Amino acid sequence: YSYMHDAAHQTNSDWAFANDPQSCIGYEGLKKTRLRYAHAASEQTLIGTRLSGDYTKTWLKDTVFEVLKEGPTTANNQLEHIWAFQIDADPATWNKLVVNGKAVLGGDCDTGFDFYWSTGSTGPWTYMFTINTATTKDYWIDGTWAGGAGQLYIRAKDNCASGRGTTDELHVNEIWIECRNAAIQPYASGDPQSFGWGNTDLGLYGSGFVGILGGIVKTTTVEKILQIDLLKTDYYRGDSYPTYLYYNPYATAQSVDINVGDVPVDVYDTVSQGMLAVNVSGVTEITLPADAAVLAVLAPAGGTVTIDGTKKKIDGVIVDYRTNTTFSGCAQIQASPQRKASDINGDCAIDILDLADFALRWLEPGSAAGRADINRSGQVDLTDLSLLSGQWML
Repeated sequence: YSYMHDAAHQTNSDWAFANDPQSCIGYEGLKKTRLRYAHAASEQTLIGTRLSGDYTKTWLKDTVFEVLKEGPTTANNQLEHIWAFQIDADPATWNKLVVNGKAVLGGDCDTGFDFYWSTGSTGPWTYMFTINTATTKDYWIDGTWAGGAGQLYIRAKDNCASGRGTTDELHVNEIWIECRNAAIQPYASGDPQSFGWGNTDLGLYGSGFVGILGGIVKTTTVEKILQIDLLKTDYYRGDSYPTYLYYNPYATAQSVDINVGDVPVDVYDTVSQGMLAVNVSGVTEITLPADAAVLAVLAPAGGTVTIDGTKKKIDGVIVDYRTNTTFSGCAQIQASPQRKASDINGDCAIDILDLADFALRWLEPGSAAGRADINRSGQVDLTDLSLLSGQWML
């Protein structure tokens, strides 16, 4: 598929037949883009009649058809039928139409039924293709429609302007519009919707989910303790900080090394609701309690903590949905609005140790200064020293 990753990172049917004849590995790989589908939400027949079915029968590829028949006009027999699609807002373009159907011709001048699209119910109409008497066909149209929310209309119309032969019929099995969103990737799924044999693409037969598992799980410096990246496949999340889940199966506490990046962070644990480490960067050691889980959030060092109902936020980003509102112990105070801004090393005492950390960052610009930039102005300077002096020994 053109929207899949390169051959080294996927399998395909040819590869499977040659190398996996027992079908141990599903040939669906990880797609580069997220797929969405829109089906007809309403319809109207302007000329002609509907013999059987309705627009809901076009949602799946099955044995049930919507059957439309030409009706008489002043000069000839004609059909004009319109399906309306409601397109949800999406940061991508809805750019593929699939129609699966056939024409049953009665012998007049018609050679099939022409399909058009428009963003208005009365046009102007843009021609796409013709459904004819050949076998049932799939039509993939790489056109470009206006993206975003709104209505999209598909019109079927006979392509003969004269003649009163036996009336023709249009049999439609499925009709839908596909959207590809390259901003959300990777995307692993099967093909039930693409080929019309199911209502959802969340099929479990493909091996793409093995790749997803491999993408979210990493080993740590302690055997049997894994790191799970909770944001890796959360494609629809709001603002959030890197978040990892750990479980210690041992009967004693264990320390693991994690790489938190070059910019200093505070490591918040939503389980204990306290800080595991503060103002750290690079490879950092955190302690996991015996037979317990830790859910670590890498928040900006010295970020402002606020409580909004049951939500705890750091610099306005939610880090905990079920926070406590009373705080005990230094680790919880460091993760609360009670934290003193000048407590650079996070030991709940503003003393010579904080001054030493402060001196190491003197005049350092940017986010690398971490908590030493007490007023978070982007520069460690006299203003920060004045704030440190004002909270000295508190």
